[in-house]
Amino acid sequence: MQRVFVALVLLCGLVFGQDAVLTGPTNILLNTGLATPWTNTLNQSVLCNSAFIQGAWFNPGTNTISAYNPLVITAGTAAAITPTMPNVPAGATVGLWFGFNGATLTLADNNAGKDLAAANCVNGAPGSIFLQFAYCNAANFYSLAIPAIAAGQLKVPALGTANDGFACPTTRDFFVVDMDQSDNVATTYLVTTTQLVAQGTVSNQNQLGANVVTTLTNASDIRLVSVAMDGALGCTPWTVPDMAETTTTNMVPTFPTAELQANTLQQAPVALVPITHAMTRINNQPSLIKTNLYRTGCGQTPAASATQADGTVYCTNLYFIGPARLLLNQKNFQNFGSPMPGVANNLFSFLGQRMFTSFGPDGLNCAALLNVANPVVPIKNAGGLFVGAVITPPNPVNTNTGLGTTNIIIIVVCTVVGGLLVIGLIAGFIWYRNRSMYS
Repeated sequence: MQRVFVALVLLCGLVFGQDAVLTGPTNILLNTGLATPWTNTLNQSVLCNSAFIQGAWFNPGTNTISAYNPLVITAGTAAAITPTMPNVPAGATVGLWFGFNGATLTLADNNAGKDLAAANCVNGAPGSIFLQFAYCNAANFYSLAIPAIAAGQLKVPALGTANDGFACPTTRDFFVVDMDQSDNVATTYLVTTTQLVAQGTVSNQNQLGANVVTTLTNASDIRLVSVAMDGALGCTPWTVPDMAETTTTNMVPTFPTAELQANTLQQAPVALVPITHAMTRINNQPSLIKTNLYRTGCGQTPAASATQADGTVYCTNLYFIGPARLLLNQKNFQNFGSPMPGVANNLFSFLGQRMFTSFGPDGLNCAALLNVANPVVPIKNAGGLFVGAVITPPNPVNTNTGLGTTNIIIIVVCTVVGGLLVIGLIAGFIWYRNRSMYS
């Protein structure tokens, strides 16, 4: 999703910086640490500068997952409402996932990196951050949750069938993924008239009332699927209780539950972070080490070699799956709002420009890798807003012959016509021979 923000970054990059340092508290994964706001060196109340934290814990005693999203505030300010102190059950394992609406997000602490290390935080490979993504203790979280699912203890909701007749999408569906799949988070924050920030809970919304001027959202793959696409397709995301609520019960989607559901239920072909992923390169060159570090944060199987994370294979699946299903849903998606109104006028236009960028040289470079034309051509108005897309999906592949449907039709027609010509020649020869004999 990184370059989905191109238009947004161009607009606000003239005024606001886009490289943020996010400083965390001590005891990051404990109750006190979770309730202590992280501080952003940029103005957190501005959408372009805002960073987000998605928190969740797995409780093996009850085999359940709960959400708790720590707050991020502007350095030197206070929270609009003091964060709710969570009550993490004994024996539960907490994980944190980070997202950012700007260019680069660097994690820091006030203890020479010791607090980050103690919380198993990963910002990228040594000397090369993930850009917008980071996580803490994710490997331990998944190492308990995935076996619990396999044992039938942690229940994963069924995907269901979308209103286009296909399975509801996941974050590992080639209908969903782009140049940097599984990036950012589904957390929201509230901004007040005085530019203070609060956790995005129903309780806080009710308490602040008219003092809330906007809701900050992280334009993430997780949010795109669980809110925009699921809403348009008649699907329901996996949601868990938000433990930051004080007066009500509110169910929310999370990064780890979306990845766990995809890990369990996504049918082949399964999209796993490729070596060409925009956030896993080092000096714009593929890195298997950094790719596997990113996969770890998503609960994905590490690639044993570059071949197992091959970008050409990834692009091939994206080419044959993504454009066709997007075209199928064109009319439906045109009736739903854009996740980023400043970039595109509806959901279809947004997904069209997103897919176009992923295929291009600034994305996964699929068009060049596959030696094909970009199957998506976005349409912009005079103001630069994406208002549509022309999609030309490739011919579907016949799995028995490996030939496209059009090729098969041509072969059949040629065979029939050829057969008729042969029959005609034989009949003509017999007629001519008989005519010669009896004339």
